[in-house]
Amino acid sequence: MFPNTLRSNPTVPTFPNALPTVKPTLSCLRRLLTVLLAPAAAWSLAPLLQGQAYVATPVQTLGGKTNSALALNNAGTVAGNSAEFGDTVTHAFSYSGGVVTDLGTLGISNSFANGINSAGTVVGNYDYSTPTPSNILPHAYIYSKGLMSDIGTLGGTVSYALAVNDTGVVVGFSNVTGDAASHAFVYGGSAMVDLGTLGGTNSKAYAINAAGTVVGNADVSVSSTNHHAFSYSGGTMADLGTLGGAKSTALGINAAGTIVGDAQTAGGAIHAFVYSGGKMTDLGSLNATDLDSYAYSINSSGVIVGYSILSDSTTRGWIYANGAMTDLNTLVSLPGVTIVNAQSINDFGQIAANGSDGRGYLLTPAGLHFVVTAPVSANLGYPVSVTVTALDGSNNVATLYGGSVVLSSTDGAAKLPAPSALAGGTATFAVTFKTPGSQTVSATDPEIAGSAGTSGAISVAAVSAPAITIQPVSQTVNTGADAAFWIAASGTPPLAYQWYFNGTAIAGATQPLLQAVSATAYSAGAYTVSVTNVAGTVTSAPATLGVSTYAAGNPVSFASQPQSQTLSPGDTVVFSAQTATAAGATAPFVAYQWFLNGAPIAGATGPTYSVAATSATSGAYYCIATDSSGSLVSDTATLAVATGSNPSRIVDVSCRGHVGTGSGQLIVGFVLGGSGTSGLEPVLVRASGPALATLGVTGALADPLLALDTTAGELVENGAWAGNAQIAAAAAAVGAFPWTNNASLDAAILTSLAPGAYTAVISGASGDQGVALAEAYDAPASGTASATAPRLVNISSRAQVGTGANVLIAGFVIEGTTSKTVLVRAAGPALAAYGVAGVLTDPELQLFKGNNDGTSSLQASNTGWGGNAQIAAAAAGVGAYSWGSGGSADSALLVTLPPGAYTAQVSGASGDTGVALVEVYEVP
Repeated sequence: MFPNTLRSNPTVPTFPNALPTVKPTLSCLRRLLTVLLAPAAAWSLAPLLQGQAYVATPVQTLGGKTNSALALNNAGTVAGNSAEFGDTVTHAFSYSGGVVTDLGTLGISNSFANGINSAGTVVGNYDYSTPTPSNILPHAYIYSKGLMSDIGTLGGTVSYALAVNDTGVVVGFSNVTGDAASHAFVYGGSAMVDLGTLGGTNSKAYAINAAGTVVGNADVSVSSTNHHAFSYSGGTMADLGTLGGAKSTALGINAAGTIVGDAQTAGGAIHAFVYSGGKMTDLGSLNATDLDSYAYSINSSGVIVGYSILSDSTTRGWIYANGAMTDLNTLVSLPGVTIVNAQSINDFGQIAANGSDGRGYLLTPAGLHFVVTAPVSANLGYPVSVTVTALDGSNNVATLYGGSVVLSSTDGAAKLPAPSALAGGTATFAVTFKTPGSQTVSATDPEIAGSAGTSGAISVAAVSAPAITIQPVSQTVNTGADAAFWIAASGTPPLAYQWYFNGTAIAGATQPLLQAVSATAYSAGAYTVSVTNVAGTVTSAPATLGVSTYAAGNPVSFASQPQSQTLSPGDTVVFSAQTATAAGATAPFVAYQWFLNGAPIAGATGPTYSVAATSATSGAYYCIATDSSGSLVSDTATLAVATGSNPSRIVDVSCRGHVGTGSGQLIVGFVLGGSGTSGLEPVLVRASGPALATLGVTGALADPLLALDTTAGELVENGAWAGNAQIAAAAAAVGAFPWTNNASLDAAILTSLAPGAYTAVISGASGDQGVALAEAYDAPASGTASATAPRLVNISSRAQVGTGANVLIAGFVIEGTTSKTVLVRAAGPALAAYGVAGVLTDPELQLFKGNNDGTSSLQASNTGWGGNAQIAAAAAGVGAYSWGSGGSADSALLVTLPPGAYTAQVSGASGDTGVALVEVYEVP
């Protein structure tokens, strides 16, 4: 901050007054910091991280062996003095970005730098003349934009410039005419202004803040050489007092007006002080062995630096924050070197200090690093926003850092901003990529080791102009009905849409779909839409809306609405939006179009839509049904993809039917398997006859015989369960209804099965007939179910379908946290191709869901599958036998169901009876 020769303190190492010219090879732009001003009426210290480490960067010399770092600005530029080659001459220098600049001299030999502002303006003194070898006459100078200028004196032969604020006002002291005294001055660019004294002979000004408040010391009377610290503002010099002793000096002031310096205590020691709100506070000593302590500089956060003299006459630089003085040597690793003083601290927390090796050092808080946030994709040749945030060693935003951040990219041709400041620790920059592919952006501060941060991968793609792939279609609708227009467009996203009616923009119509256009005489006309992205705009062909006055309203409505579903990744979802026509109305032709997140899905033009659940297909789905009367928009259903570890599975399949003799036996097939499964799975198979009576079923099979078969033959059979404890426990574990009579003739098998196809055949043990229930349960021990264990993926049952209680009923239970898509089929006519006689000619299939109150609700129904392509594809996908491509009277449903209990009921649509096969397949 000032040459030690200006302070009468022989115990402080004397730093050489300067050093030769090394011209800069790099113009280094450095920091503009956001100054957080503390309230002027209250003195406080910003939090300092306990044990905050510093990185020490040696300040280069001008060729000599030694130098001193005396001043530091918010740009991290150091000013001081350095020996030149040969160590016989000292020159002032500035140091920034690893480059040292010789400021030269106006005199015969030496120059010295004492202060620097944010613009890099340096002030100091140079050897103006030497009348005799022992009588050097220094003059104050100001150095700006490469030019050193003498700023004169107050009439005497000697002057010193010690500080300069950001408005370029210089302070120091100068001999007055006759050299009988020296007075503090301010210099604003024309002539020095004498600040006077506190009543004594001499005064000196050491610092000035942005508001123009000057601090220093001044003699208090002509009869005494004791000086007091002062502050000077508005033409008035105020005495700041002492710590109880005879003298004091003010050496630093921050933007808030808080002052630091040193003062004599009542006991005669010199202690560092801080002055705020009219009160001088003793900062104490570094440790018990201190003789004196001195405060040199305070930043905008109230952090103070200085040095202490120990009893062994050595000195230690310190930093003061949070009410504590800490030896900088405990925070810096410099083997063999001691930080002997700390001269200046900037608002970023960097410190200009000096070591016992006669070298200056720039101390920078360790751990500063950058986080670079960028979009995952970018358009080639178009700017994107990249945000850089500075974090400290504890990953808190470094709000006081506003340094010069340099951006770089793996795209060597990218257009990057110039080195720029951060405001409050963060800033957003525009980056334009010129090379396609995966790129990154990095941010670093060249002067702070380890500060670099790099963004994630950014996919840079060439831009394609918007193009309309599906044009809006003209239509005529009934008066009072609704119309809907939509388009599909391609091009680099994001795409912006705007619909127009007869050339005028429609407020809020900014999606690919323009829906609920009420058909009136006023809405008839031409509709167009423009699509815009960064590459341009395209406008659709006009679509005309005509309004028919021959009919009113739309007789078509949705009989079923799409339902929101949550599925495991890769599982298939089926959305349904079936329509129905009002009674008495002519059923018109209905066209369908499905949408995902507001955009039409290519090829999704049926009443149902199926898709695999992925992150790309998750979102909001709805369907538009259009006929000659108008358009209908369905409810919106959301597809969510589960990330948990409990995907749904079918855990229970059952079938109730009439058991006859011969070919009239109840035959139930089930398949264990699933992609990626292996090993054995415990399975409980039951044949209930007498137990059904407790459920109110009449005509139950009195003595069922259960046989479990494979393609290789019979595996095992059972004629009566005999109250088996293991079977009872397994039934209770899987939630099967209890068999209360241990002596009943109901039959059951508990076994472990490998993946494959199995058949449970139920017959009357003594040729008896009646209603029976076949059940198969996935029965692992509680908590042992595994995603790789075989599971129930298919049930099928063939039986005689009668009327009333003798219809064919297949049940299944879905367990887990996600929905499951199933294919349910009721085959009647299709069985004839396999030689089955007496088939059910017109099967009707109804799917019910069990409610918590014991009732059930119809979920879907079908009479005649009509050759539906989605059903045919699903059947082929799960390995079901083909029904061909024709529209037979067999019935089928492809549905997505949430966890719960379901029953598929097969009956004759017109009351007919016969043999039918019901099947339930898991659709992956």
